[in-house]
Amino acid sequence: CKKHQRATKKFDLWKLPRILIIHLKRFSYTRYRRDKIDALVEFPLTGLSMSEYVINSEQPPITYDLVGVCNHYGSLGGGHYTAYCKNKELNQWYSFDDNLVNPVSPDLIMVNKILHIY
Repeated sequence: CKKHQRATKKFDLWKLPRILIIHLKRFSYTRYRRDKIDALVEFPLTGLSMSEYVINSEQPPITYDLVGVCNHYGSLGGGHYTAYCKNKELNQWYSFDDNLVNPVSPDLIMVNKILHIY
């Protein structure tokens, strides 16, 4: 007691939503510092299954396809946001950077990710 130790936090889900938004904690606090975590997080563009996190046995299996990613470049004190979004009708991904919008390959979506929208 009364000393720091490593811990883990686990969440279980009862019911899956129709639209899943995952917001990753991408910062670390210590007593004297705040740091941004820039580690690459891999995720599927299609077929994300959350079944192993659902404890309700009556929940039917649901898979999610990624439709958007928000990126932050910079530090905790400031920076710049960009986004990748998929036009489902055209099956095309786009990069959004201020007023610049460009079609991109799905391979470019695997960058430093902050917010995932399924």
